[in-house]
Amino acid sequence: MYRKPVPVTIVTGFLGAGKTSLINAMLTQAHGLRLAVLVNDFGAINIDAALIAGNSDDVVSLQNGCICCSLADGLLSAVANVLRRSDPPDAIVITTSDVSDPLEIARILCDPELQIHAPLDGVVTLVDAVTVGTLEGAALDLIKRQIAAADIVLLNKSDLAAESALRAVESWVHNVVPTVRTVRTCNGVLPLDILLGRGGTAVSEISRFACDEPGNQYGSSNHGEAFESVLIDRKSPIPLRTLHGFLSRLPRSVYRVKGIVDIAEKRGFRCNLQATGARATLTVSTPWDGVRPVSQIVIIGDRGSLDVAAFKSQLSA
Repeated sequence: MYRKPVPVTIVTGFLGAGKTSLINAMLTQAHGLRLAVLVNDFGAINIDAALIAGNSDDVVSLQNGCICCSLADGLLSAVANVLRRSDPPDAIVITTSDVSDPLEIARILCDPELQIHAPLDGVVTLVDAVTVGTLEGAALDLIKRQIAAADIVLLNKSDLAAESALRAVESWVHNVVPTVRTVRTCNGVLPLDILLGRGGTAVSEISRFACDEPGNQYGSSNHGEAFESVLIDRKSPIPLRTLHGFLSRLPRSVYRVKGIVDIAEKRGFRCNLQATGARATLTVSTPWDGVRPVSQIVIIGDRGSLDVAAFKSQLSA
């Protein structure tokens, strides 16, 4: 039924680590290598899929749940559908939601029938080199599990951190997993051959671990209880001053803000919003082209800490 095995690479990382930038960089570098990208997002809409460039046929959105728990069947079905294409890709890249546990995803991909046709080739974990030292509680437990599953850890945004801070992060990562390879990156730009074609040597061990032993020293996968997301819709344009005021008032319990925004000063064009901690970027994207402009902003933070009424009020100021 299938012409040849199509290797699967998992790209994971905590909120704002730069997964979308990495995927876009991979697609830019593909140069004839066909990549199918399966995108999972934590929230009511899949903002990450909308922010990924490239052929829409090769970008599959997995939404309304998380692929390491409620969307397990959906993940297997999506991979199978990609494999059944008349012209299947050379590789499949699964980019997880910001709070997914790759150990659980590896467990899902251990399906014996799937392994024949879509062997797990590697797990790439991104770490925000600037903010990782501020994580605590459930967020810290989750990033440790993401590092534990990794074949390679990318210290992203390394251009924004001092050399001493980068060495401290590298030391911390190796305290979690002494043998894991670490690579410093900026905006997720890295040669494609470092990310793909890893052969599954290290990941074969983590796959068996994920399949055979539900518990481990890195804690449990409890992101469903620890984190939540809210969606803010706004049909009128948002002035830049209003957006800046909203972002500047976000509580520390908010880890991530992302969305597609209709900015008053950039009428006619979508603007992509990405914010983590004290850093935010707003980039002008594609024209609305007859589609009624609407701002959709996803906010992710600690469960029970997100004041939707306050967010809406601030964006209406």
